[in-house]
Amino acid sequence: MKLTTGVIVAAMAALVIVAQGCTSVQEEWTWAQNTNTIESYEQFISAHPKSEFDAVARERIAELRDWEAIEAKPSRAAYEDFLKRHPEGQFAPRALAGIQIEQNFVTGMSRLRKGMTPAEVSGEIGSSFGSLLPITGKVTFPNGHSVSFLDGKLDAWE
Repeated sequence: MKLTTGVIVAAMAALVIVAQGCTSVQEEWTWAQNTNTIESYEQFISAHPKSEFDAVARERIAELRDWEAIEAKPSRAAYEDFLKRHPEGQFAPRALAGIQIEQNFVTGMSRLRKGMTPAEVSGEIGSSFGSLLPITGKVTFPNGHSVSFLDGKLDAWE
């Protein structure tokens, strides 16, 4: 009887240790997701190289690196390439918005050259940004032109 009790106690202790290990992996995965940086995912992979989250962590790293490259040098081609590699990624809506912004910029510049005033162009094109993202900031294109947004609305052309 003592042997059976000892086996049961040992088995229960082993289950507790395994359960704590699983909780640790899950907690660390949640932390990596919430932190959402290349470093957090690399740290997770290093600590849990064979976990069920390994492939997802590697994909997140690839997506974050690809997005960093776009932020360093945005272009329509870069956005399109990003969407081919990460069509459901966390930055996909921003990549789609970047394509639309550049297209609207090209359209707006063409209309300015044809004699429309900036206010007319902003009124016509600026309204199409409302459904994209409530972005605020400035987008500079490789040709040196830029467009500024305030809460998703066209603010200025340069």
